[in-house]
Amino acid sequence: ASDATFVTQPPAEAVAAAPDAAPAGASRPRPQWSVMSSKRLYPAATPNEAVQLLGPWRERAPLLDMDTVYSVHQAVEGLNNGTINCSEDYCILFSRSNQCFFMLKRDGVYLRQMEEAIDAAIAARELAAQEAAQQQLDQGVVLQLGEGRTCRIVAPLGAGSFGAVWAAELDDPPAGSFVGDGGGGGGGGPMEIAIKEIVCSSPVDIEAANIEADLLQRLAEGSDAKVAESRIPALVAKITDQLTPECCRVRLAMTRVKGVPLDSFLREEAEKESLKSVQTGAVPSRKQRLQRGCFVARELILQLAPVMGHIATMAFHRDVNWNNILVDSSCDLKNLHFGLVDFGLAVNMQLWRGPLGKDSWQLVDIGGDCRYWPMSAWIQFECGWNELDKHPFLAAEYENRLDHHAIGFVAFQA
Repeated sequence: ASDATFVTQPPAEAVAAAPDAAPAGASRPRPQWSVMSSKRLYPAATPNEAVQLLGPWRERAPLLDMDTVYSVHQAVEGLNNGTINCSEDYCILFSRSNQCFFMLKRDGVYLRQMEEAIDAAIAARELAAQEAAQQQLDQGVVLQLGEGRTCRIVAPLGAGSFGAVWAAELDDPPAGSFVGDGGGGGGGGPMEIAIKEIVCSSPVDIEAANIEADLLQRLAEGSDAKVAESRIPALVAKITDQLTPECCRVRLAMTRVKGVPLDSFLREEAEKESLKSVQTGAVPSRKQRLQRGCFVARELILQLAPVMGHIATMAFHRDVNWNNILVDSSCDLKNLHFGLVDFGLAVNMQLWRGPLGKDSWQLVDIGGDCRYWPMSAWIQFECGWNELDKHPFLAAEYENRLDHHAIGFVAFQA
C-alpha cells in the first residue's frame, strides 16, 4: 500500500509488541481500535502539520498527548482498555520509533469524505516534498525559511559533522530578531547566516539534527547568552523536507560566526611569514615565534573559556578541534576574534551524566576527531565503559573533561 492509503500491515513497532493471542476457547470482546486501521501521515513533521492534513475535520481526530503516548501499539492498547480517553472515532498520535505521525480509527468506522480529503492532502504534501527534494543548494538559490522569510545562497563554507554548510544572506530580517545579528535587519540590508544541510536516513539522524537545533536555540536564549554572542551560532530557522518515507533532509539556518578555521589561519600566517622572509631576508627569532604562539593560545583560551562555560550548563560539544574553531583577523592580528561552530555531536549534559541509559556517557557512541581524544576516550573506544569504569579518575575525565582536553590541545597547536 502507498503512504496515502490505509496500511495493510501494522508498523514494525506494533508487530514487535503485539500481545499474545487469546487461549483457545477463551472469549474476548472485539477491540474498538486496531493497529490494522492505522494510517501513516507521511509528510507531517510537526503536530501542526499533522493536524493541518485533516483540514475542516481536525476536531474529529484529536492529537493524543505526545508525552504519554509514544507508539501505535501502546495507543491501541490504552484506547481499548480505557487508560487513554478519546470520545471521537479518529485520533492522531506520534510514534517515536517510526518518528512520524499516525491516524487511528475505530473498527468499522469510515467517513468517506473525510478520509478522501486526507488522502488528497497527503498526496499534495508528497508532491511538494518531491519538488523540495529536487531543490539543490547552489550559489544564487533562494531558500524559503518559513513565516515569509527567504535567504539567498552565497557560497559553500565546508562540511560539518553531519552535512554541508553554506553561506547565505537573510533578506531584511526584523530588527532584534536574532541573537548575534551584528546590527543587521530592520531595513539595514541582508544579514549573513549559514545553512547546514543534513540528510537523515534514520530516526537517530533525525534526533541528532533536532538536538543540535534545540541546543542552538537554548544557548542563544540562556541567561549567560551574552558571553557567547557572535562566538557561537544562534538558530534562525529549521526546515525539514521529507525525501522518502525513510529519509528526510533537515536544513538549519543559523547566524554566521565570522572567521576561518584555525588550522587554515595558522597555515596562511606561516606562508605569509615564509614569503616575507624570502623577500626581506629577515627571519623571526625563535623567541618571536614563541611569543606569537603564546599570544594566539592565550587569546583563544581567554575568549572561548567563558563560551564553553556557558555551553557546559546545557551540553558538551564533543568535537572541539582546530577545524571547528574559527578565527577572524580581518581588522588586526593583535585583535583576534575566536568562535566555536558545529554542534552536530553535542550531547545533553544532564542525560550524559544521568543514570545508565541510551543517552548516558556509558552508551552514547564515541565521537569527534580522534586526534583530540584523551586516554579515557581511547579506553572507551577500545574496551568499553565497563573497563573505563575501573579507573575512576579516567572515567571522570571522559564524563566531564572531553571539551577541556580538546581546547587545551588546540591551544598547544596554536
